[in-house]
Amino acid sequence: YDYQAANMAIRSRSDRLRVLDDLVDTTESLLDRYLRPLGVTATMTGSGMVLKTVMDMIFQSQVYSLATATALVLLSLWALFRSLRDALVCMVGPFFTGIANFGGMALLGIPLGPEKAMISAIALGIGIDYSIHLMSRFRDMVEAGMNVNEAIVEAMRTTGRAILFNALVVVAGFLVLTFSTSPSNATFGLMIASNMAVSCAAALVLLPAVLAVIGHYQKARALRAGEAEPRVATEPIATAAEK
Repeated sequence: YDYQAANMAIRSRSDRLRVLDDLVDTTESLLDRYLRPLGVTATMTGSGMVLKTVMDMIFQSQVYSLATATALVLLSLWALFRSLRDALVCMVGPFFTGIANFGGMALLGIPLGPEKAMISAIALGIGIDYSIHLMSRFRDMVEAGMNVNEAIVEAMRTTGRAILFNALVVVAGFLVLTFSTSPSNATFGLMIASNMAVSCAAALVLLPAVLAVIGHYQKARALRAGEAEPRVATEPIATAAEK
């Protein structure tokens, strides 16, 4: 044996992605510092590296899926309402839900894994319904002749009540999964339920507030435009003969 090759085994007590990332980074830094400057070719392999590579690929694909789902939902809303502004306003709820989801995970120290991105995409597809129903009702009331405040109140009184009851049923249904003996199923049920609750709250609280602000802004803008226009005399102008 010419001692030109060696096999070094490194054992890990955990297969979590964060632990594997730290282990790979530490090992790569040590190889770069001590062995590779000497001309030694070092390659990491094994089940841990295979698992890390697969998990990274799954995570990246789920992130792309979430971005694609967001873009498709926005385009669908644009086609439905025939207004980019209304489509963007309707996306306020899902955006807030996504921020609350990932921000809550960071505060609670929950690691970001591929299943978390998948849950966010599912929650986006389910939770956007609340905003669509409320926005559609609001637009119908405005087209019927109501002002912004009246349309918001009517939409909340009718469609808002149905959204609340629907969200309660959906949240209760997914919370059943938290009693599962499988940790992955329990986590899935808890996160979907929490996302649905936040989506409902965003649709019933945040969306009406945004609609009210936009409505008052448009009203003030219209008033300013009206004041800027030259005033037209409403009384007939007297002729020289009458004077």
